[in-house]
Amino acid sequence: MDTRLYKTLTLQTPRKGTTAVVINICGTLKLAKSTVYRTIREYQRTGQLARPKARTGRHSKLQAYDESVKNGVRQIVHSFFLKNELPTLNKIMAEITRRGEPVPHMSRTTLYRFLKLINFKYVKQFKVESEGKSDEKLDYVSASPRFRS
Repeated sequence: MDTRLYKTLTLQTPRKGTTAVVINICGTLKLAKSTVYRTIREYQRTGQLARPKARTGRHSKLQAYDESVKNGVRQIVHSFFLKNELPTLNKIMAEITRRGEPVPHMSRTTLYRFLKLINFKYVKQFKVESEGKSDEKLDYVSASPRFRS
């Protein structure tokens, strides 16, 4: 908020209270009333306006892991591919605890986010059904309106 607008409005309408000035500023600058009240109060106390503090985000647990942890998990995932197995989260977690890698305990969600961080992608697998089952499903789906009535 600019202090010039506040000064101008208070000089133009000295008899009106702060509420009228705040409503006018809110309409002009499209700001929330609480923001304008807070800014005016700060200006009246200190005589100047400070820049708002930059808000910092939450610190991620993933940033705490160093390169040795990342390389250890990469090695585990690649070992599954060498054995022609699909690495699932449960298998990776079990392998981490079995090997005693220098990886701190992490939940499934944290492990999933960690794998995304080190550029592994999750590809959803699908089952290939036999033709007999798909025909049975098609028959059931086409016949289901008859059963509903």
